[in-house]
Amino acid sequence: MISLKKIIQLFIIFSLTSIISGQSIDKINLLNTKNFGSKMGIFFNMGSDQLDFDGFLDFQFSNGLYSEIWVSELDKNFQPNISSTLGWMKYIESNVILGCGISNYTYDNSNELFIASNYFPITAVAFLNIQNMGMSYLGILDLNYRFLDNFPFDISAMAILESSGIDSFFRLRKEFNSGINLGYTFSREKFETVEKKSIKKNGVTKFWDEPKIEIGYFNTIYIGITF
Repeated sequence: MISLKKIIQLFIIFSLTSIISGQSIDKINLLNTKNFGSKMGIFFNMGSDQLDFDGFLDFQFSNGLYSEIWVSELDKNFQPNISSTLGWMKYIESNVILGCGISNYTYDNSNELFIASNYFPITAVAFLNIQNMGMSYLGILDLNYRFLDNFPFDISAMAILESSGIDSFFRLRKEFNSGINLGYTFSREKFETVEKKSIKKNGVTKFWDEPKIEIGYFNTIYIGITF
């Protein structure tokens, strides 16, 4: 199951999503003229079910290779989740990008292969979990395209399709020239709870916990800075 925390990682998990969803042309040009570029960021997240810090560091090369490390859920318990990605991207033309790579997640010790493409306002990604061979799909629609070009915020809608159902997200984001980032996410997500069950037989009652999938609505506000 892909949680909101993993969704935020997916937006940065490969540089495709940061470039496709509105990364500045200046950085693209920089990577075309230099062999190496890097970026790091720190974010504070406050939402319906979370209050924590995240951070990432990525490296991009002019030949299309990139790598990234993302540390999330740095809270009072200090039990961070770490994800890492190694991938490759290719600019077909200014608004068309192809990419692929592999990611590792420490929170469930899983590895995923992914392939991605972007065509103007639409981004599509397919993920294959190496451990259980399960597939999941990510779609992003840039709502600023054409009609809202001059809107002061970046607006995007996203959907995650898994075997257990669909999660959907609506995001507002503003990145200032200083590197300060402000954002808001409204989401409809699946989440797992535990339902207590019981059965009485021959005068003896037995109890057990049974996992249950429910649907919830969540709000998340974040502030961060990128370098």
